[in-house]
Amino acid sequence: IEKGEFGKTMSYEDKTEFGQLSKSFNSMSDALKISYDNIIRQQQEIEESERKFRTLSEFSQDWEYWISEDSKIVFMSPSCERITGYSQNDFIGNPRLFLDIIHPEDQALYIKHLELFNSAELSELEYRIITKKGEIKWLSHICNPIWINNQFRGRRVSNRDITDRKRLKEQLVQSQKMESLGLFAGGIAHDMNNILTVIDGYSHLMKIALGNENEKLKNYIQQIFDVSKRAQELTSSLLAFSRKKIAKP
Repeated sequence: IEKGEFGKTMSYEDKTEFGQLSKSFNSMSDALKISYDNIIRQQQEIEESERKFRTLSEFSQDWEYWISEDSKIVFMSPSCERITGYSQNDFIGNPRLFLDIIHPEDQALYIKHLELFNSAELSELEYRIITKKGEIKWLSHICNPIWINNQFRGRRVSNRDITDRKRLKEQLVQSQKMESLGLFAGGIAHDMNNILTVIDGYSHLMKIALGNENEKLKNYIQQIFDVSKRAQELTSSLLAFSRKKIAKP
């Protein structure tokens, strides 16, 4: 038993005190064996659970961490380095690093969020960070309170890199703006063409009415024709823009 060989029993049996002692010893040895087996099984289950948790955290795309009720880091997933450029040790060694990497324009929002740390509510927000390489990234931040046996044990945080999604959204908004601008330009071009048609028509009638008289007025009318033609070229460019065609500047 001293060597860890639990379950060993004695073969001595009689009705004397030594026989009773042997029987008690055997019962103790069997109990130790059962207890030891249970401990080994529980330890194996714990190790297997830890292995699964470690694998899950190491291969997680999101940046996960747990802050205790006294604002200490209980757990930090390795994905923090992939997203921010800073390692687990960087954050553990400098708890203020969480705030330091927040974009200056979003720090007030993040500080206000920290005021809800002890509340029982789930918090969600989006903010920008500046990575170790100086890149600006958008994070989706979900902060969930942890309660164990009705006791507050801090917060679990999940940060997801949504930079690409934000850029696609900005591109979509810009595309919609350009589409609206194109429709607007097309409407102006059509209205301008209607006006220019009237100007050209009446100028042409004036030129006919003058005949060979008053060359000076006829020269003025020709100037109106020339400017009208340039205006028509401008409206053609506007129409080409509204139809997403390539036009010469």
